[in-house]
Amino acid sequence: MLVDEPMSLEDLASTLKASRASISTNVRQFDTAGMIEHHTYPGDRRDYYRFTHDAWERALLIDIEGTLALRRMAERGLEAIKSSENTARDHLDSMIEFCDLALADRYATLERWKDLQRAKREK
Repeated sequence: MLVDEPMSLEDLASTLKASRASISTNVRQFDTAGMIEHHTYPGDRRDYYRFTHDAWERALLIDIEGTLALRRMAERGLEAIKSSENTARDHLDSMIEFCDLALADRYATLERWKDLQRAKREK
């Protein structure tokens, strides 16, 4: 997050005074969230990483996808249960309502974030 040039796991571990294993675990999580870019250099077998310029937007989009997947799971659950299973229906309906609320909030946050970034670029 703090440097322009990509850094290797070893460089990150040394700079942050953390174990290489801890750095590796966190790099995988950031990579999964789409928040870092992976770089290689010809003749160098090490991997290098750099924080992306749109890391926060990517993280929010991944969160949205996860919430959409959770909502789809609840919809499939509703299709699978019997009409007499009131408790299950109530819980699944509640799950869908929660997902809808969370998605509306996340989409609104994403738009506010994009507007803020656009305004910063126009300065």
